[in-house]
Amino acid sequence: MCALGVPLLYALVLDPYVVADAAGPTGRAAVGYAVMWTLAGTLLILTVFVERRPLSTIGLRRPSLALLGVGVGVALSLLVPLVSVVIAAVRGGPSGVADMSSANAPWMLAIGIVTAAVTEEVVFRAMPLSG
Repeated sequence: MCALGVPLLYALVLDPYVVADAAGPTGRAAVGYAVMWTLAGTLLILTVFVERRPLSTIGLRRPSLALLGVGVGVALSLLVPLVSVVIAAVRGGPSGVADMSSANAPWMLAIGIVTAAVTEEVVFRAMPLSG
């Protein structure tokens, strides 16, 4: 349960007082992503090597064909905002998604989506439920 306090500590103490002064928007995002990936990796290592439990105890299993189909659907739905950003860049006009994402590069936003999906699943759902 201590792991649940790490994102809170980062958001309330480290990000506003340490990281915000030292990095721009992209650097801030990268540090936040690194904190979450480190936390998720640490929890997985603790599960396998310290607690000696298989990853299936926290819900990580080989994906089924239906789940892969859902994954393809989600990936295709994520292409819509990306296409909007590309069209706005080519045409030079504003786009709702482009305006919202102007602080970071599109590749950084994609990394953020993957980080949120994977690390939040491990840290906030799998580990507390496996306890």
